[in-house]
Amino acid sequence: MKLTDLVRMRQRNDESIESFVQKLRDVKNKCYSFVLDDQQLADLAFQGLLPHLKDKYASQEFESLSHLV
Repeated sequence: MKLTDLVRMRQRNDESIESFVQKLRDVKNKCYSFVLDDQQLADLAFQGLLPHLKDKYASQEFESLSHLV
C-alpha cells in the first residue's frame, strides 16, 4: 500500500463514518513506508468523506480520527 491508496479512499454512500475511518486505519496499517501523525490522518479521512458531510463539518478542525468519529 502507498500514500496514494489512502488519498484516493472515499466514503461510500451506504458507509458510516465509523466504517470509513476503520477502513482508512486498516489501509494505513498496511502502509509501512511512511508515517502520518494523527492530524494528517484525520485530514485525509475528512477529505474522503461524502460531500454533504464535509460541508456539515467544514468549520471544525479534527486533531485525530477519534475526533472525526
